[in-house]
Amino acid sequence: MNTIKRTHRPTTSILTDVWEKNFENLVNEIINETKTPEYLRPRINLLEKENGYELATALPGLTKENIKLSIEDHILTLEAKSAERKTESAEKVHLKELQTGTYKRIIQLPKNADTETTDASMENGILKVYLAKRKESLPKQITIK
Repeated sequence: MNTIKRTHRPTTSILTDVWEKNFENLVNEIINETKTPEYLRPRINLLEKENGYELATALPGLTKENIKLSIEDHILTLEAKSAERKTESAEKVHLKELQTGTYKRIIQLPKNADTETTDASMENGILKVYLAKRKESLPKQITIK
């Protein structure tokens, strides 16, 4: 009879680490974003730069007056509303693919993002939000005496 020797597999601890790191984002996705249909969630890019973070999203056809941004507890909420174009009674619609409605994204911000120094701009249908990193999280040079 052959004896099978079991070896310790660190898979459990790796999975636990991954679970703990992503649990907050997972809950955020499940609770908040499932209320908004997939096609009404604008796609975003969140880039880390040397001194901060830059979030960008395409919102074609919208103006800054149609967009609402708010931050609470390191969660950025982006809401935008596009109105449906009314058709004239004499017009016949042959194809209608443009999505209209209320767009919403809820984004968990990195913990070292300074939510007090936030800047946003809108140009050519691209919304950009810039968040600085908190000063205490930036690398420091130490002089040797």
